[in-house]
Amino acid sequence: SLGTTNDTEVMLEVTNMLGQVVYTNNVTAKGGNISEQVIIGSNLARGTYLLNVRSGVGSNVYHIVVNQ
Repeated sequence: SLGTTNDTEVMLEVTNMLGQVVYTNNVTAKGGNISEQVIIGSNLARGTYLLNVRSGVGSNVYHIVVNQ
């Protein structure tokens, strides 16, 4: 949830710990909520990644751990 009830354009970006972008997508947060599946592929190396969620309302960063 983005803390708003308005529809908002959101950029999703996944980066590795070196700052290299491995995934990016623009979605609409309907009513301020994001419901989006992130499919990166099976060639992603094990490790920790960062999911950056940016909108006009603000931004958040989440840690993702890949264990393949």
